[in-house]
Amino acid sequence: MKAVYSIVFCLFLGACAGKQIYYWRNYEPIVYSSFSNPGKQSPEEQIELLLKDLDQTQQNKLKVHPGLYAQLGYLHAQRGDVQNAQKYFDLERNAFPESEKLMQRFINGGKVKKQK
Repeated sequence: MKAVYSIVFCLFLGACAGKQIYYWRNYEPIVYSSFSNPGKQSPEEQIELLLKDLDQTQQNKLKVHPGLYAQLGYLHAQRGDVQNAQKYFDLERNAFPESEKLMQRFINGGKVKKQK
């Protein structure tokens, strides 16, 4: 009987691990590199890689993972592109309502500076 329970348990675990929810490809290496080795990649290069990830996410019908839109917003803010920074911070806030306060702090706290 133990063997039957073991087999059922293994099948259950296998079924749980089978479906990929998020596509993380370049996100973690980019974020790690930007903090551990600033300036190695320009914001433009990072944006390009993250937008490719976003395309792959949509093509594979996966969910956008937490932080992707926020990182894109941050990179656009670094470039001084206020409009796109605001757009991506809003997308993060809409996709992950629990991030609303943090995104609002980015917008109000200087990450997105209003152009005069």
